[in-house]
Amino acid sequence: MIVSLDKKADAVEKIKEWISKNNIRILNIAGPRI
Repeated sequence: MIVSLDKKADAVEKIKEWISKNNIRILNIAGPRI
């Protein structure tokens, strides 16, 4: 259970890291709607 939660937390961190790296691209796609 603890290991599973740790893996989920790690996945969330990786997703956040990916989002921050790709943020400019995401914002460009979304455009003025944000």
